[in-house]
Amino acid sequence: MANDNMWSEVALVSVCPLDGTERNFYTLTDSVDFKIGAKDVDFKPTLAGGRLDDFKPMEATEVTMKLYPTEMGGTNGVFDLFCANTSDTTQPLSYTVDRDRTKYRCTFLLTDDTSITSAVSAVPVGNAGARLVAQNGYMVEATPQEFTPESGWTWNVRFKFPPFTKAGAGNITGSSTNDDAELTATGAYTS
Repeated sequence: MANDNMWSEVALVSVCPLDGTERNFYTLTDSVDFKIGAKDVDFKPTLAGGRLDDFKPMEATEVTMKLYPTEMGGTNGVFDLFCANTSDTTQPLSYTVDRDRTKYRCTFLLTDDTSITSAVSAVPVGNAGARLVAQNGYMVEATPQEFTPESGWTWNVRFKFPPFTKAGAGNITGSSTNDDAELTATGAYTS
């Protein structure tokens, strides 16, 4: 049953490299900030005292996550996504910064269905859900922030997404269901 008041408590977050495998970060994530790019406008005065609309190009969307990783990569870390050309799956894990610019998709899902384990999963009829998806962007920052005995080791991870593809198709999508219809699963992120 949908909560008619607000979303609270839990959310699902996944990150997927282009042509790669979905990585679910909801167990490591403290907060997610989707700053959808502004569609700004100015108004140019005319000699008659009127104003002409002067539309500005839509700005990039930024997604920032605060994480509590327990490793540098794999399912318990994120530094390997920043160093995408370095592949290490054997302990001890080691990743070195590189010049790679891998494209990513970030998916954020709020739902009252507690059985769902990925932000890209379908939300079935009878459950509510709201999803934001940003794709074709890049991880531009993976920064260890602090370590305290109270809160552990925190990292900030930031992605930037252009509002549109080269062909003009949108890269940012929002969708939701109130429990009357299924919110379909997000398809594979492929080129």
